[in-house]
Amino acid sequence: MNPASPPSPDGPAAARVVLHRGEVRILGLTGMTVPADPAMPPPGIVEQCRRALVAGADMMGDRGLSLYDVIRVTCLVQDCDAFAGCFGLLRDAFGPAAPVFTLRTVAGFETAGMSLELELTARGR
Repeated sequence: MNPASPPSPDGPAAARVVLHRGEVRILGLTGMTVPADPAMPPPGIVEQCRRALVAGADMMGDRGLSLYDVIRVTCLVQDCDAFAGCFGLLRDAFGPAAPVFTLRTVAGFETAGMSLELELTARGR
């Protein structure tokens, strides 16, 4: 794998792009920013999902792709019940592309207040 971009110090926590065998993978998309403001409460899971999708769309756009080019989405969450509020955002973001979706539950995240992490995979053009 060839990492194509390092994490942004003032952007989505740990998000990076990997190019591999004609695919563009965006890993570590979250709705949290680095550094986080400790005086502000973390956003809820729906807002984190919205922010992660916006960041993912921007990163895909930098490579001449859109969320409609995404073929696979993997989402890590702690609370599956709370995640149900994100389905409308996902439907709107990916539209007719309807990528394969995998939801995985995790015990926790390294960043306090983080509720989800997305990975997007698209075929490169």
